[in-house]
Amino acid sequence: MSEWIPITKSIPDKEVLCCNSHKDMLMGYVYADNESNTGYAAESEGCILMDVTAWMPLPKPYREEENRGNANG
Repeated sequence: MSEWIPITKSIPDKEVLCCNSHKDMLMGYVYADNESNTGYAAESEGCILMDVTAWMPLPKPYREEENRGNANG
């Protein structure tokens, strides 16, 4: 499982899960933003998340063939 990475440590170059100082989350692209309190924002399909403080990589997409036989019960 991935851990949250502070935006002060590194800036992602691909789509990630982002979290801001208000604990809101958005799956999107991080970019520098002078209007943000943290200096970073994220965007996805016209939605903007200001004050990004941390991010984590997205998991690999679900693949049925990789998950056969892993069902509980």
